[in-house]
Amino acid sequence: MRRLTVILLVFLAGALSADDYKWDLVNALIACDYPAAERLINQNINRVNADEKRLIANFAVTYPQGETTLKVLSLLNRHNVRPSSFDLFTAINRYQSDETVQYIINSGVSANGEILLLAMEKQRFSFARQFILSGTDVNYQYPLSSSYSDGMSPLMHAARAADFELVQLLVGRGADINARNRDGGTALSIAQRYGSIQISDYLLERGALQTVYDPIPAQTQSQISAGIASLLNTQSAAFQTGTYRLSSGERNLTFTGTANYGNISFISGSRIYTGAYQSAGNMLTLVMEGRSFVYNIDSSVSFSGNGETWIRIGN
Repeated sequence: MRRLTVILLVFLAGALSADDYKWDLVNALIACDYPAAERLINQNINRVNADEKRLIANFAVTYPQGETTLKVLSLLNRHNVRPSSFDLFTAINRYQSDETVQYIINSGVSANGEILLLAMEKQRFSFARQFILSGTDVNYQYPLSSSYSDGMSPLMHAARAADFELVQLLVGRGADINARNRDGGTALSIAQRYGSIQISDYLLERGALQTVYDPIPAQTQSQISAGIASLLNTQSAAFQTGTYRLSSGERNLTFTGTANYGNISFISGSRIYTGAYQSAGNMLTLVMEGRSFVYNIDSSVSFSGNGETWIRIGN
């Protein structure tokens, strides 16, 4: 959809230079001058091709607002020019009125996962609910390889907005509870960050894993020293996952994930504790039972701090 935006803008630049009436139409729409827009459309709509009709439809949801937008869309409909999914995306992105967005939906336009994600981002939750109930992909995320992507999912947006009913709806429709954004955060960590206890408890009950959301603050890193060697390298060793044992031989911690973040488990008696870890530079942060513990990565197979030393004993 974002790539399509660029294509349309390129097309727009060429088309407008070729036909002056389009410039006049854009100016009329910006001014919300419906009589002028109506005259220009009626005079020219039958002599333009399908691509130009598509472009004119997008003008209607890009430039004017409110009643003018609805009037132009209705006029185009009488000329058999229907809105498209790109127009629905644009209308939501441009904060068009609920009436305008609903008009486009009622015209037969279906939302895809990207449009649902946009509706969540823009907090157009009433439309997001419609899209979810219609079977739209609830797990769409912009690829992290894209420069504009923050990796947020619809469920993460719902958790940030503290909308419990929407969280329930998304989970019920198959939303990935443990999907991660660019920072490694999940719906659970976001709910915890914003103090949404009801959502946090709900996600935990359904198998959400604890994660570390916020990067380790620089002041925290500076407070922990690993000796002279830590001043020579920003990363002494890549953290390895696996099972680590306390140097006294009393306890084991199991890490599963990547060198940067993942989950931990710890068995004490008949109880299994779970949490999350994140490494940054020479620092390793563990989160368990609502508490955070910061350690220094001494080597690829050991870390220490808080009066403890942990050594890797295997996978």
